Parts: sequence; structure tokens; C-alpha cells
Amino acid sequence: MFVSVTRVLSFCTLVALNIVAGMSPVHSTPPDTGLTEVFVEDLVPGRPQRARHVATPKVRASDKITRIAKRGNTNEIVHDGDLRRLEEPRSLELPKLDERSAAGELERLDYTGRPMQAMTLSPTVKRLKPLLERTLRHYYNDMERAEGRSNWGMMHAVLVYGNDTKVIANGRRYNTISWVAGNNVCRGQRFFEEDRQGIKVKSGVGLQGHQGQFLMVCGLTGIPSSYPLYVNGNRYSIQDLVQREQAACRSGEELTFAFTGLIHYLDTDAAWVSSDGQSWDFERMLAEELSQPIVGTACGGTHRLMILSHALRARRAEGKPITGQWKRAEQFLDDFVQYAFTLRNRDGSWSTRWFEGRADTGNVDRKIQTTGHIAEWLLTTLPDSQLQDPRLVGAIAYLNSAMYGQRDRDWSIGPKGHANRALRLFYERAYQSTPAWDSLR
Repeated sequence: MFVSVTRVLSFCTLVALNIVAGMSPVHSTPPDTGLTEVFVEDLVPGRPQRARHVATPKVRASDKITRIAKRGNTNEIVHDGDLRRLEEPRSLELPKLDERSAAGELERLDYTGRPMQAMTLSPTVKRLKPLLERTLRHYYNDMERAEGRSNWGMMHAVLVYGNDTKVIANGRRYNTISWVAGNNVCRGQRFFEEDRQGIKVKSGVGLQGHQGQFLMVCGLTGIPSSYPLYVNGNRYSIQDLVQREQAACRSGEELTFAFTGLIHYLDTDAAWVSSDGQSWDFERMLAEELSQPIVGTACGGTHRLMILSHALRARRAEGKPITGQWKRAEQFLDDFVQYAFTLRNRDGSWSTRWFEGRADTGNVDRKIQTTGHIAEWLLTTLPDSQLQDPRLVGAIAYLNSAMYGQRDRDWSIGPKGHANRALRLFYERAYQSTPAWDSLR
């Protein structure tokens, strides 16, 4: 029997996901363009049920309201029943943190939250554009399959294509975010379970590898805090995960991934109390991160560097002062950028020893892993004025050449996801363009 669920509202108009099996090629029919529906777990294996839409009820004063993830270009307080009337960006990718009120006018910001600068593209960067489009379109069409890809893998696919990511399951094509949000099976496992605190993201092989990793992906791809999640037929939302991660903060423990998620859903001056009675705010979280090492941590320390960068871009976008721990983080990043540029190899790749020193083992899988992560971090850190630094452009050219030249290679999903996300970020920042696969949607 199907699990009974309530309605789900989302950003875009309702689009039926009725792509049948056997279409050749699978992308011949444009996929749906928004978070239109959540496909909810079913007691019958392999048969997810589409959440039903019902009339929108009147909003009562007593109803719980949540603020849409603030990177959606709105500070409006809305009930989740009002999501359809929000004018969201073409893509839910988070850099749409690109406008700020300045003296009564809108100020355009670059990805890092700094004032946007006009760019004259170099011949090399101009020549890269069609090559990047070719690569990004190839992997966009090379969709993951639910029976063979874990939830951990799905998170890395979503990091690249965000709300546009599609998954093939049971011979049909679904929006990957809605598939995961409905707790459907990915390589034999469901992602969510329940405990006394409510919804819980499961950890382990093929699941969440770090505390707060799923919330991080949600924040980076701009999923609103009111977006629904289901487990055992019960409806929750991203906001429930935000509150859970706030409660779980502990000094001395890995906070990097949870921090990345929280900074995208909360004001940078937010303060809260964890479940053990400790007071927290983002300055304390910055101090915790800055007290921890870079070398030897997750993915060579790139994720710790990325959260410092994302925290600063959020702070700048709010127009708030960069002082105290914020200033420490900014100075630390400036120094680390210069150090990172000393670790490049002659072919444009980055050291296969991450930040431990220069090295090139010649192993292409390792080089894609390190170069993809480091380039992605730099693209979250460097302002427009440094976007065409030959050292960064060389790394993007290396990644693009390897990813397209060996497009039939069975790349590990993690390195593949971060490498392609670096290509996407460079493409959209350098050419100030809509997604490279836009015409294929």
C-alpha cells in the first residue's frame, strides 16, 4: 500500500514527471524545471508515490512560519504555502546572493559577496567557454541511477547541477532532490530515519559521511528551509535539520559541514543554545574552525577552508562589518590562497598531497580529486578581479580536459562532483551566464 502524505508546494509550477523507460536518448524530452513535487517512500519497493497537492489553507497567526534560506534574494517571512509566489532565481545555486541594498539602490555582488567588477575576458578564457559547455552538458545528460548510486553519491551529483539534477529510477526520470527528500531508496538504502528528536539523517557507508553533510548540500544548492522531507509517512522540513544541527554543536568536534549548512540558513549574527546548554554563534564557530588544522582533515582541509569562505561571503552580502573572528578568517584565507598557488604542478593540476607540499604522482584520479576540491574552494574565495589568474585558469583547463577527454572513465562520484562543480562555478562567474546546460532543460 502507498503511504498517505500531505500536499507539497515548491518554487515552480507543477510539471508532470512522466518520462517513460526506453527513450533514446534519455534527454530527448526536456526534464522538469523545478522542485515541483516530492516522491515519497513507498512500502512497496520500487514504487514511489507522488505527494498529492491540495488546496492551500488559510494561514493562521498560530501557524509556524519559517524564513526562506536567505540566499534566495528575499528577506520576506513566508509560510510554506506561499512558496509558489516567490520569484526565485533561474537556478537554485546559492551564489544568487548577488544583490544588496546600498543607499537605496541594489548593488551587484560577485560570488564572494564583494562588489561585482566588470571583466574583460582574456583570449584563453574566451576559448574555454565552448569547451566547458561541452563538458558540463555531457555530465548533465549522464544521469545517475538510483539502483546503483548511494545517497552519499547523490549529494555529490546535486552539488554540481543543483535543482536541475535528475536521477533515473524504475525506468523513469525524477528530480534528484525530490527523490532524496521523499526518502526513496538509493542503492538499497533510505537516507532518513526518526528518533525522539524527529527526523535524522543516517550516517555510514553510502549515507552521510560527516555531521551536517546533507544540510551543507542543501545550503550550497539553495534549497529553501521550508522544503519538505518525509520519513515513515511523516512530513518534516529542512528547518528541522537546521534546528537539529544547532542543538548538536559541540566544542572540539567536527563542525565544518554543519557550519556550512547553518551559515546559509541563518543570519550571520544569529545566536542559539545547544542541547548541552552551551551558547553558540558564528563567531564562536569561526574560532573553533580556526583552531583546528587544515592538513590532515576532510579532503585535505579544503572543506574547512570552504566554510571560512562561505561564512565571509554571507557576512559581506549582509553588509556587516568584517571584524573580530571574521577578520581573522579573512586574513587566514588570504595567506592560504598565496600558499596554495605555490603547490601547482606544471600541467595545471594541484599537488596530489593536498596542502602538505608539492607532488605529482601521475595518478589522474588523485589529481582530479585534489585539483577539483582546491579549485572549487578558490572559486568561493577569489573576487572577480582575480578570477582570470593564469594559475586558476590553468587548473580549470586541466580539469576540463581530463573530465571530457576521459568522459567514459568510471570516475569516483566524490572527485567527479567537486571537479564538475569547480567547472560550473568558473563558467557562471567568468561568463556571467546562465547554466551551460540551460538549453537542454
